[in-house]
Amino acid sequence: CHRADPDTPLDKTLAALAELRRQGKVRAWGVSRWPAELVLQAVALADTYDLPPPAAAQEPYNRLHPAPAAALKNTLQSVPVPIIGYSVLARGTLTGKYIDTTPATSRAIRSRDCPQVWQADAAQADRIRRLLALAQRAGVSAASLVIADALRFGPCAAILTAASSPQQVADIAKGMALDDAFTGAVEGIFGEPAD
Repeated sequence: CHRADPDTPLDKTLAALAELRRQGKVRAWGVSRWPAELVLQAVALADTYDLPPPAAAQEPYNRLHPAPAAALKNTLQSVPVPIIGYSVLARGTLTGKYIDTTPATSRAIRSRDCPQVWQADAAQADRIRRLLALAQRAGVSAASLVIADALRFGPCAAILTAASSPQQVADIAKGMALDDAFTGAVEGIFGEPAD
């Protein structure tokens, strides 16, 4: 369920999901960008509708703005709903793609999801330059290093990422093979990960 619908009562949403589950069309369900309080309400109501709790809650997570995913994880500590982070690369910003400027045509600017999450200020641009140098020393791309850092030290149980070529998949795998000295060094650049 992407984004909570303020015009539809939560019990109607869960009833519809329960019906889809009875029909065999839905095995599990999850939420994306729901307020933590609503996720907690859904967990509490799920049993009433013979539904499992949400299988996951998606939230943006990246080193420029880690707070949304960390806050969600902290609120959901008492329920079995893992957080799945997305836009871990801050829509390309953490790869150095937009280090000096963000073109008006970029997805970073056109995002409906709070554009401040995808834009870097001057201090963050300096951190990104240090990240790029660290990735170069490690022999991987900045994207690979950021993904490895997010999976090891971030508040998310998993992250969503995409690769458009076999080389990108190999690069991500290379980053996952780095020792903690490299991925932990990201903390020295951005500070402690939020969790």
